[in-house]
Amino acid sequence: QGSEASEAAQEFKMSEVSEAAQGSEASEAAQGSEASEAAQGSEATAQGSEVSEAAQGSEVSEAAQGSEVSEAAQGSEVSEAAQGSEASEAAQGSEVSEAAQGSEASEAAQGSEVSEAAQGSEVSEAAQGSEVSEAAQGSEVSEAAQGSEVSEAAQGSEASEAAQGSEVSEAAKGSEVSEAAQGSEASEAAQGSEASEAAQGSEVSEAAQGSEVSEAAQGSEASEAAQGSEVSEAAQGSEVSEAAQGSEVSEAAQGSEASEAAQGSEASEAAQGSEVSEAAQGSEVSEAAQGSEVSEAAQGSEVSEAAQGSEVSEAAQGSEASEAAQGSEVSEAAQGSEVSEAAQGSEVSEAAQGSEASEAAQGSEVSEAAQGSEASEAAQGSEVSEAAQGSEVSEAAQGSEASEAAQGSEVSEAAQGSEVSEAAQGSEVSEAAQGSEASEAAQGSEASEAAQGSEVSEAAQGSEATMEGGPLQCIIVHSQKR
Repeated sequence: QGSEASEAAQEFKMSEVSEAAQGSEASEAAQGSEASEAAQGSEATAQGSEVSEAAQGSEVSEAAQGSEVSEAAQGSEVSEAAQGSEASEAAQGSEVSEAAQGSEASEAAQGSEVSEAAQGSEVSEAAQGSEVSEAAQGSEVSEAAQGSEVSEAAQGSEASEAAQGSEVSEAAKGSEVSEAAQGSEASEAAQGSEASEAAQGSEVSEAAQGSEVSEAAQGSEASEAAQGSEVSEAAQGSEVSEAAQGSEVSEAAQGSEASEAAQGSEASEAAQGSEVSEAAQGSEVSEAAQGSEVSEAAQGSEVSEAAQGSEVSEAAQGSEASEAAQGSEVSEAAQGSEVSEAAQGSEVSEAAQGSEASEAAQGSEVSEAAQGSEASEAAQGSEVSEAAQGSEVSEAAQGSEASEAAQGSEVSEAAQGSEVSEAAQGSEVSEAAQGSEASEAAQGSEASEAAQGSEVSEAAQGSEATMEGGPLQCIIVHSQKR
């Protein structure tokens, strides 16, 4: 009603295309799948936006109000609901569901399931062979997941999702959601996974390969790259960037900036075969744990921990604490400090309030919650969870400052009023950012994440990265902290 609807079905096999547009222009192209679109008062499939859908061998459903929604699904089911935003979805061999209100949402899913909800933020997701879930309020959320499930919900932000071989669901309210596949900025590509994203007033970018990525960003820009793991991200008032390969990444950032730089950097943590938990408020915390569990609690001080083969627990108020533990359990909580964690083969948990936290986890589970800080996560083969409220979260891959690298462990990080950076490979990464800016750019660009093969994940925020063939190599040419 009161809009222009255009549908193009190519090689339409065993699929049904249904489209309802009120006061908007809707375009759908379904190939071998079912596409459904409902748009009220928008140019695309939403209110005041344009919606385009292309589905091959999948089911695509879109409902957009006041936004532009574009969906391309091949061999999957795509559902999109956008109100007051622009939503674009491309799903191949998976099910994609997207609901965007007041934002621009773009999703491309191939062989996976991607779910995205964006309100007042920009959400971008790229998932290949994993599950990615993202919720962003008042921030920009970008997700790139390969071989995982990606779920994204963006309110008041721009959401972009590209999923290959997965199911993509996106709901964007009052935000702009756009999708740029790998080799660009703020994009999502999902193959063989399910991606779900919820972004409110922020931009969230996630790249997950072979894992599940979940992201919730409120008022921030969140970026995640996960390969072979599950990534969950919630960002409020911060920028959240995550790069996870073969793991699950969860991140929640409120009122802070989180940046992740993987192996070989300053103010970082390296944990192998252990669990690392860190909470930082208003201080700088650095942890390196190999073969142990690391937990740290620091208030108003700089805490550095390296645990190998023992149990280390540290609580610092208004002082500088340094710990080296190998093969033990380290717990860290820092308020008003900078927290950096790099865990390899262990579980790392970090909570930072009013500090800068950086985490890079490979082969472990990383959980991070940042309020009022900068949180960035790059996880390869582990689970990374990050919660950032009112901060900016960004990810810088291996070889930079303020970073965490965890391999074969679980990393959990909560940062309030600090900068949190996490890099996890082969683990589960979850990120929640509220009120911050998080950005993710796929392979071969500045301030970007390149997720290829579940071994190397790169998220370069404010730096230049070059990658060379064979085994993926990430060379950080330039890296700067905020």
